[in-house]
Amino acid sequence: MGSVILRRVLIAIPVVFGITVLLFVTLRVLPGDPTEALLAEVPVTTEVRQQLTEQLGLNQPLLVQYWNFIWHALQGDLGRSFTTGQGVTDMILSQLPATIRLTIAGVILTAVFGIGFGVLAAAFRDTWVDSTIRIFSLLGTGMPVFWTGSLLLLVFSFQFHIFPSTGNSGLSHLVLPAIALGFLSAGLLTRLVRNSMVELFGESFVLALHAKGLSPRVVTVRHVLRNALIPVVTVIGLQVGGLLSGAVISEIVFSRQGLGRLLVTGINGQDFPVVQGTVLVIALIYVGVNIVVDVSYAYIDPRVRTAIAQS
Repeated sequence: MGSVILRRVLIAIPVVFGITVLLFVTLRVLPGDPTEALLAEVPVTTEVRQQLTEQLGLNQPLLVQYWNFIWHALQGDLGRSFTTGQGVTDMILSQLPATIRLTIAGVILTAVFGIGFGVLAAAFRDTWVDSTIRIFSLLGTGMPVFWTGSLLLLVFSFQFHIFPSTGNSGLSHLVLPAIALGFLSAGLLTRLVRNSMVELFGESFVLALHAKGLSPRVVTVRHVLRNALIPVVTVIGLQVGGLLSGAVISEIVFSRQGLGRLLVTGINGQDFPVVQGTVLVIALIYVGVNIVVDVSYAYIDPRVRTAIAQS
């Protein structure tokens, strides 16, 4: 298993490197000048504007700027915000817990409802239970986060006043953003689990288990569900990346603190260090989750372990 982890980490290094290069070049190529954003309402001379450009390090060649960014990032220093002067690392660390809480809540909702409804639909396949769950899963896959979030706000906050519409202070503030975030992924997962289990029900090894006298519950939970979870683990891991990006939208809709709002603020102010640092942290989380998924996949499926050992 150690070789699996090492191999995945080595593969991830060029991926992260490529993301940083693409991000860095994109920010510099796109129209707009951070000094224009900082001095938009302040009449200054050309000399003052030039001094600010030098102070921010934007007059240096791109390769020098990129090397400084990578070198300091490797030491945990993501620079200072152009607009506030605060350390970007501290800004991200102060916002990261809120985004992680929201993403974890979305993942839990996705896993619980996606697997639960998928198993229920497969167990009662071709009945009204199956049809009802399939309709809701189809609705979930077609509803983007901002639409679901707006609908939840309208019904549960503004109409019935059950949950607060904004804020980060407690569990009640987390419910609606997490539902908005996890609804789409739960719909996808429900369909995947349902279809995987229905397909497995027709496999010869399942028929053999029934012939041995095992109860339908034991066959479904212990054998069919276990095999159906192999692709599900991969999908949940991939969905974490989608949930992280969805958290950006959910944080804006519900006016929550988090990396999403920090990123949007940085983009609006052309605050390069904030944008670079935030995207880098999100990319590292995404890559880290995928490594965990790959290792889990190898752990669950012995065929994968064998293939890796033989390669």
